[in-house]
Amino acid sequence: MANLFIIAAPSGCGKTSLVKALIEKVDNLCVSVS
Repeated sequence: MANLFIIAAPSGCGKTSLVKALIEKVDNLCVSVS
């Protein structure tokens, strides 16, 4: 079973930086921006 993580925060809090770091370190990570 897969895990779902939601990264939610106001603008300028570093969401994109966090997701970019996770993409580099975690295999089979899928990202969806909505």
